[in-house]
Amino acid sequence: MECIDESIRPTSAEIRAPSMKALFAEAQAIDAKMKVPEALWSRLRGKQVKAVDHDQDLWFRNMADAKPSLFRDFPVPALKPVGAKKASLDEATERLLKVLRGARSQHKYRFRTGRSRSLKYMTIRELMKYWSNPRSIVTTTDLHIRDTVIEKVIDVNALSDFNLFPLMHEDTSSLEMMSMVISSAGALTDSHSDDMDISNYCFFGSKLWLAWDTHEGHEHGLDDCDRVEIEEHARFDMKTFISLKSARWFVVNDGDMLFMPGNMAHRVVTLKPYVGVGAFYVAFPNALRTVSRWQNYTANWELDKSPEEIEHSSREEVASYVAKTFKSGPKRLKNKAGASYSTYALESWLKAYSQSKRKHWSSAATIADAYNSSP
Repeated sequence: MECIDESIRPTSAEIRAPSMKALFAEAQAIDAKMKVPEALWSRLRGKQVKAVDHDQDLWFRNMADAKPSLFRDFPVPALKPVGAKKASLDEATERLLKVLRGARSQHKYRFRTGRSRSLKYMTIRELMKYWSNPRSIVTTTDLHIRDTVIEKVIDVNALSDFNLFPLMHEDTSSLEMMSMVISSAGALTDSHSDDMDISNYCFFGSKLWLAWDTHEGHEHGLDDCDRVEIEEHARFDMKTFISLKSARWFVVNDGDMLFMPGNMAHRVVTLKPYVGVGAFYVAFPNALRTVSRWQNYTANWELDKSPEEIEHSSREEVASYVAKTFKSGPKRLKNKAGASYSTYALESWLKAYSQSKRKHWSSAATIADAYNSSP
């Protein structure tokens, strides 16, 4: 079995959680905009989301309430080796790195490199050589997993059995975009929002995430690269970030699973070389808020289109599929996708939005009517 490079694997001292000030000092060395005003450390501490033991009930409730969840010791989403009862995190990581480094495909994928985030195209093997060099900076989220050799290691079902996206029409199912998330220490991802709820599992590494509601941030001068035109870099400063009611921050480490609502813009720095898996998802607890947001603000990928240009409305299909599956879908699927939390999700949605807003959201009404029909 291949061993993880000692130059990449963090030491026991590095694994210990650094103080908040040390953590943000490290982040500031990567992104100068993460400088914390001295008077605001206490308020920043109150914004932290800490990792807790995996709890499905908490996850589904947070999903319905549009709150992020960070779980440690999440079941390792890896196929077990022949003869083994299960794959440990270290074993899964070693097998995954071996597959990535040995990939034979000559297809060139898109990556960002260096402090300037220059665009380059490389094969997977070229990427892994770049990633293994401690002097290089590279990041990508465009390395899709489904129907590739990576599925020999990663258990995609364990990462998606709650997700309704893959079961929908081809145009909508493609929104899942399950991909490898690979980045070097020192990589920065500028402020953006994906407009879909995110799952992000960490096999190896460490990232600091800063997240906030994109519309609250916009009102206070924070940019979102996916919703406004940016000349070079998104406007961002820690004083404004900390002032936001929605502001949260968290550190994702080995074995952690992050679930984050789609309304949250985020700015991310990689503290330790990182390998993980990300995907977008919709399930019964978050479907109401998702389609409501898309109808209220327009989905990111439809912002530059007129209604006539949108041949296939993701919002309408999600609403139709969720309602239909809730009423008559297989019991196993409904259990996995949190159908039993429909009443909680409906109550949360009713509290979050006024009737004057809800009455204009036809897609959300389709789901709400189905949830209201629950015996």
